[in-house]
Amino acid sequence: MQLHIANEAILHLDIAQESRALSEPELELLRDLKHQVLGWAAIERSRRRQSSRLTQIKEEDACTKFFYQRANGRRKRNLIAYLKTLADSIVWGHDEKEDIQFQFFSELLGTKAERTQVLDWNRLQLCTVDDEDMDRPFCEEEVEYTIRMMPAEKALGPDGFTGSFYERCWQTIKWDRMWRGW
Repeated sequence: MQLHIANEAILHLDIAQESRALSEPELELLRDLKHQVLGWAAIERSRRRQSSRLTQIKEEDACTKFFYQRANGRRKRNLIAYLKTLADSIVWGHDEKEDIQFQFFSELLGTKAERTQVLDWNRLQLCTVDDEDMDRPFCEEEVEYTIRMMPAEKALGPDGFTGSFYERCWQTIKWDRMWRGW
């Protein structure tokens, strides 16, 4: 019921935002409602996943071959049955496999490779930046300019949000991005 009311309020605020600028209290309410809806949606998703898991356990708890295969599946996937040594012999015992793995990774991590080529940084003639402004936080105008310059249909990060999303939703997400951090 609360989720329905919150969605209804968000809808009315979104409609109002199309015809006029929302006041600061309205924007704050809109942000809070959206955060609450996301929280409730996560809880509902978790509840449904847990419910489906319980249904699956009830259905599989019949002491059938299928039930035992499901119960032992993860153990089989995570098991390294055997290892082949450098001398091409196969090792099945746990202690022997542990020794082979320890030896391999300790040699791999403990060695330093000689460099055959090096970079002459002076020949590259790279410019150096001694600007004190490099450490200052981004201002809102810089972020807005960068958003306008982003490609519209490409997601530049792992979150999957495109440039057009940021451009269209900037007024809604600006406070979270600028003052709560990325």
